[in-house]
Amino acid sequence: MTSSSHNGFRTIVKVTLSVVCFLTITTIMHDVAAQTYLGPHEYQIKEVPRNPDPQWWPWESGCIQCVYVGGFDDRDYNTCTTCKATAIKATFSFLSTNPAVIPSNNYLAGYVASAVLTNKHSLDYGYRIGVELYRNQMIVWSEVWEFCEGLFPTSECGSNKYARLLHRVGVLITASPSDRITLEMRWEDSNTVGFYYRINNGPTVEFSSFLRPAPAQSAFTLGRYLVIYNGRTAKYLQFSLVSPSNIGTGGWTLLIENPSFQVGNTWYLVPRARAVQGPNSWIDAIWYWGCYQYTNVNALYQRNSNIGPYKVIFYYTSSTLRDGTLLWG
Repeated sequence: MTSSSHNGFRTIVKVTLSVVCFLTITTIMHDVAAQTYLGPHEYQIKEVPRNPDPQWWPWESGCIQCVYVGGFDDRDYNTCTTCKATAIKATFSFLSTNPAVIPSNNYLAGYVASAVLTNKHSLDYGYRIGVELYRNQMIVWSEVWEFCEGLFPTSECGSNKYARLLHRVGVLITASPSDRITLEMRWEDSNTVGFYYRINNGPTVEFSSFLRPAPAQSAFTLGRYLVIYNGRTAKYLQFSLVSPSNIGTGGWTLLIENPSFQVGNTWYLVPRARAVQGPNSWIDAIWYWGCYQYTNVNALYQRNSNIGPYKVIFYYTSSTLRDGTLLWG
């Protein structure tokens, strides 16, 4: 395994019946530019169950990570003229967070993710970049997943539904919870995506890169798309709060601001965003990012506060953010 090659970490994630989320991090000491690279999480994801009923089996689904709440780009992909992008970015800050409230086997994370489509039936890719706050450290991560929907026996990636982790690199960073961490994924050319972070107004640092698989398009896909097969809405660009399990207490917040995309030489803010809970965080017809909703977490956003557009603050409370809530636009 290598942490800095273009192809990064390559493995097949086995799906199991368990829905327990756990975290194991192996530290691999590579002192490159004063950064510590980390090995991948061990994922245990919710299986796509094999139902013997052939009429139901094509629509069974699987998910990647446990509790999840966020927002998505609420533009119709079919009518959108700027839904293929060369770069994606967002800024994250754990404002007013006391890391001591985070259990030792848990974390708070902010991610921004986008789909990369192919011309092969049932085959898609998910690229995402995130920052994870632990009790005693902060890590930025890059990931690339391959998703096979396996909708029909003739699907080009086969009839078995799978999620394959192609790339994951983590880097320890020196930052405080209130610092603003800007994360960006950028197509450097038609083949390679670079992953970057910036702390406050500091330098922009590339910490990993990935050479696209041959079937993948050379663009991030944005907007929402109604899957005609089963009526689910794929949300191609999402920004989110993620944890292995619910933190279950207050003393923390996560600010996500200015989710943006680049088309040509122009950057655009996501003009309209709605909330999404884990069970509706569809990447395609079968796979979704978050297994469960993040209960007892609500948000401040343009429609219910004076924080303005293009930002959302998640926090612990007695209520839960309703799926589909209009955040701005």
